[in-house]
Amino acid sequence: MQAYAVHKISGVSHKIVPRVMRHARLKRRVRAWATALEPQLTGQHHQAYRLVMVTCTYAPPATWHPNDIRHTMEHFRKNLGDKLLAYAWVAELQFRGEVHYHILLLVVRGTDIPKPDEAGWWAHGSTKIETARQVWYIVKYTQKGSFQNREGAWLKFPKGARLFAVWIADRIISKTDRYWFRLTMYPGWLRELIREVFPLAEIEKPRWGGYRLWPSGGDPPTLVWTPWLISWRAN
Repeated sequence: MQAYAVHKISGVSHKIVPRVMRHARLKRRVRAWATALEPQLTGQHHQAYRLVMVTCTYAPPATWHPNDIRHTMEHFRKNLGDKLLAYAWVAELQFRGEVHYHILLLVVRGTDIPKPDEAGWWAHGSTKIETARQVWYIVKYTQKGSFQNREGAWLKFPKGARLFAVWIADRIISKTDRYWFRLTMYPGWLRELIREVFPLAEIEKPRWGGYRLWPSGGDPPTLVWTPWLISWRAN
């Protein structure tokens, strides 16, 4: 049965397609990550940093399992320590239907980064490391939500597979930039309300469909509710 999101006031309805929603969130968050970091890479201190692109591929008979990419990123964070300043990774499907990962790391220039397969950080196949010229390089891997293989069959990510992750160290961007970056985790109606009415408000989710906003000026909190309802038929 098809679910729809129906606006409480206007009555406008939209089909709820989880695959499309997941892909939209992926693009929004990765673009926000790149936007937040770009000033650091174009300013006077950009020579202190290096962007590194890592590709992790499964080699048959190895195949996707939960936490494969999480374990690899744990190795990066543990071994690079405070030399790792930010990262974003995106899952992509190959024509044969297998997942592979593109990881963009922002590190202190001069940081030694071993190939994950040789270091034991990726035990499922091969890896490739190359220097990236700009932070937007990772964004091109967010464009395809799904595609067809050579036989014309639509490919799908394995059930439970995460499509992306983004992280920025506190010391690399300002508190204000971090706030707007974090805001992209939330639904569009809430982002718009905060930009127009409650700039820089702290956000708390007290229950399903509602948020408590704590204004930056110290005013009492305001409880706001989603203007969308879930319906099983379009208006």
